[in-house]
Amino acid sequence: MKHLQVGAHARFDQIDGHIEFVCDEYVTICVSTKPNPPGSRQPFNKCCILVYQSDWGDIEVEPIKQYGKSYSGTTNDHPGNEMLPSIEER
Repeated sequence: MKHLQVGAHARFDQIDGHIEFVCDEYVTICVSTKPNPPGSRQPFNKCCILVYQSDWGDIEVEPIKQYGKSYSGTTNDHPGNEMLPSIEER
């Protein structure tokens, strides 16, 4: 989950966007932002997709630099992952 950071560019199920919200149960990926007309309560109208924790392994994030190491690919570091069988056994 540490690679799922707000603002990071992400791709899920062939849809590109940026991570808008992260919590233990789900993340949202914003795929479209349009300005609202003047007088609206919110300045922007956002279209986001919700990705539950069970699908986090399918999220691809752009390479990020963290602690001097480069990371790219899918994220599989969510809680409980150590209890899953290896990929070859699935």
